[in-house]
Amino acid sequence: MMNEAIWKAMFISKIRDIIKERHMSLKEVSSMTGLSISSISRLLAGRSNPTVRTVLKFAYGFRIKVSNLIIFSEMFK
Repeated sequence: MMNEAIWKAMFISKIRDIIKERHMSLKEVSSMTGLSISSISRLLAGRSNPTVRTVLKFAYGFRIKVSNLIIFSEMFK
């Protein structure tokens, strides 16, 4: 079973990839998600843990399915 640290790293990597692919600034991400720039920065630096609320805000803000942010199949191995 996947531990929390691995899940967190995979989630952060996915968020970074989306931001990079879309050429977004943290200000734009903040505007889309409703999260503060400092919260996003702490998350991307690995200094905070994503909550269910955070995952939902990213999915809604990026207009993607939650399943695109979380690799569920890896969680149950």
